[in-house]
Amino acid sequence: MSGKQHLCFCLLLIGALILSITLFSREQLLGFSWLCGIFMGYVLQRSNFCFASAFRDLFLFQDTQMFKALLLLLALALPGFWLVQYRTVLLFEEIPGKIYPLTLGTAAGGLFFGLGMVLAGACACGTLIRLGEGFNHFCLVLAGLIAGSVAGSWHYGWWQRFLHQGAVFLPHNLGWGGALLLQLSVLLLLYSGLKIIEQKYTKKA
Repeated sequence: MSGKQHLCFCLLLIGALILSITLFSREQLLGFSWLCGIFMGYVLQRSNFCFASAFRDLFLFQDTQMFKALLLLLALALPGFWLVQYRTVLLFEEIPGKIYPLTLGTAAGGLFFGLGMVLAGACACGTLIRLGEGFNHFCLVLAGLIAGSVAGSWHYGWWQRFLHQGAVFLPHNLGWGGALLLQLSVLLLLYSGLKIIEQKYTKKA
């Protein structure tokens, strides 16, 4: 890292700290969210984590490392979200967060978003990271993300009416414990499948 880069980094860090203090003075949750965003951005950049590469590397290169990291992320997040949501159910409160049931729209959205990630070479967070690293051509990817979001919100009602049939909410069908167990079991099966792929790839090598 050159001297100018060190200077820019220090200035940005000082600016981020000043902004965090300002946000904390107005609303603690806002300031905490800002610090969490900075910490997550640092971890994602240093770990080179990307949702797109997790799937792309698995199918194109049989590299399972990033996909295993994604499974670990989900395995750690699932129980945490489950505890927060189940607590609100016990207290007869509204479940926090934007929670939508599984529908055909989920599958369609995942297909389109996954196709876009592979063509762009990065997911949404990966795009921001690459821009911060100086890869200017990801400006086009960011513009595509913004344009797609605007277009999606414009005709979201049509998609909701067309694909919102037969919704499935696992806690209602399996109970909260059964839903958590099913999801963790699926992650375990996927991890076992990755180990099989690794063994086959090692034998071929």
